[in-house]
Amino acid sequence: MFLLVAIQISFVQTLPLWLAGLNLVLVVTFFILSLKSLVWGLWWAVGSGFFLDLFSFAPIGVNIISLFLAMLAVNFLLNNFFTDRSLYAFLALIIFATISYEVLKYFILYFISLGNENLHLSSLIVISKQEVWQLILNLLLTVILFNSINFMSRKLRPMFLFPNK
Repeated sequence: MFLLVAIQISFVQTLPLWLAGLNLVLVVTFFILSLKSLVWGLWWAVGSGFFLDLFSFAPIGVNIISLFLAMLAVNFLLNNFFTDRSLYAFLALIIFATISYEVLKYFILYFISLGNENLHLSSLIVISKQEVWQLILNLLLTVILFNSINFMSRKLRPMFLFPNK
């Protein structure tokens, strides 16, 4: 977890402006949740969120709570609505994970800083442009990881059930 957060903070965030939006921690935590189990995914969400909180200027707990709740919501959708493990389902789930993580994070930050003049609507417009790049890059990384895992393992291959005759 620490290595993943270190790569996110020291390498990904130093890339050129539009590439710096990639959220490697969110995508990897999503894949751990979807390939292993809910418990593994939530442990990774809490651990990675803790390390992200240590290195961010936001109050401690913002990343932990938002990543944890986003993974709970994704797990609910994964188990109840997207029962197949196809690329299209993963893309839809990573869109939902990215949007829910960012909305939860900004909602928590706004709630913590009530009365603070630093959060304006104009800053949210700038943030939304960055979030579009983050969404595109997260989708691209999801396609790459999905195809890599599908090439190396049978974990994501479709399974067809045939009735006994």
